[in-house]
Amino acid sequence: MDQGGPTRPARPAPRHALAELLDPATYRAAAYVLLSVPAGALVAALLTASVLVGVLSLPVLIGALFLIGALWLVVGLGDAQRALMGVLGVRFARPAHALRPGGLLGWLGATLGDPATYRTLLFHVIQLPLGLICWVVLAALLAAVVLGLGAPVWLMDKSVPLVWNEWTLEPGPVAVAGLMLTGAGALIVTAGVVNLMGRMWTRLGAALLARDPAEAARREVIALRRAAGRVALGDDLPATLRDLTTQARAASTADAVALVAPDGTLRALDAGFGPPDLAALSGPLTRPPAPGEASLTPLSGGAALAAL
Repeated sequence: MDQGGPTRPARPAPRHALAELLDPATYRAAAYVLLSVPAGALVAALLTASVLVGVLSLPVLIGALFLIGALWLVVGLGDAQRALMGVLGVRFARPAHALRPGGLLGWLGATLGDPATYRTLLFHVIQLPLGLICWVVLAALLAAVVLGLGAPVWLMDKSVPLVWNEWTLEPGPVAVAGLMLTGAGALIVTAGVVNLMGRMWTRLGAALLARDPAEAARREVIALRRAAGRVALGDDLPATLRDLTTQARAASTADAVALVAPDGTLRALDAGFGPPDLAALSGPLTRPPAPGEASLTPLSGGAALAAL
C-alpha cells in the first residue's frame, strides 16, 4: 500500500468518436431536455395563473392570499426543480431545519429576504424558453439524422421522384452512401450537442437552484461542533464512530459516509435512506490519498466515491 505523498494526476484517456454516443450521461441529459419544456410550461402556467388571479382580486383583499400562494409556489416548485435536476445527477444540500420567526409573517419575511428565492424564480422564468430552444436545435439535428440514415428508403422510392428545376434526379449508390455517412455524422454531433446541453443545464441549476452557501457553512460548523463534543465526552468507541459518520453525512451532500480502517475493515456507516454500495465503501485502498487531499473514483450509475 502506497502511503507516499501526492501522486501526479493520471492523463485522461483519449476519447473516441462514439464516446459521447455511448455515454449514459448523454441519455440522462436528453431525458432532462425532453422534460424541461413540459416542466417549464407547467411551472409558468401555475405561477402566471396565481399572480394574475392575485392581482385581479387584490381590491377584494383575497388577492393577497393568492400572491402569498404564488410565493409559496416559487419555493415549492423550486424543490421540484431540484428533484428534477437529479436526472442529470445533480444533488443539492439537504435543507436545514433552522428555527424561523413563527407565523405567516415570519415565513413571509424570511422567504422574501432569502436571495435563493429570487434565483429560483429566475430559473423558473428562463426554463421554458431555454428548453424550447434546445428542442428546436435537437429537432433540426434529428431531422438530419433521419434523412441521412433513411436515405436508402426515400431516395430509392421511384414513386416519389426528385425534381430540381427541370431535372429529374436519380441518385446512385454513391450518393446514398454519402447521405448515410452524413446522417451518421449528424448522429455523433447530436450526441455531443446533447451532452453540451446537459452540462449547460447542470451549471445553470447549480448556479440558480443552490441554497444559501452561508447556511451550508453553518450546518457544517454545527456538525463539526457536535462531532468534537462527542469525541471529547464519549467513551464508547463504536458509538462515537457511528456518530461521526452521522454528523459527516448531515454536513454534506453525500448519500453515505463510511469510516474504514487501513486494512479495509468497515468501522462505521451512515447510509441515510438509500442502500449504499457496500463493496465500494469497504476494502483497502490501493493508493490512499495524501493527508489533506482526496481521491475520486467513478462508480456505476454516475455516482462517485470520495476517499479522504
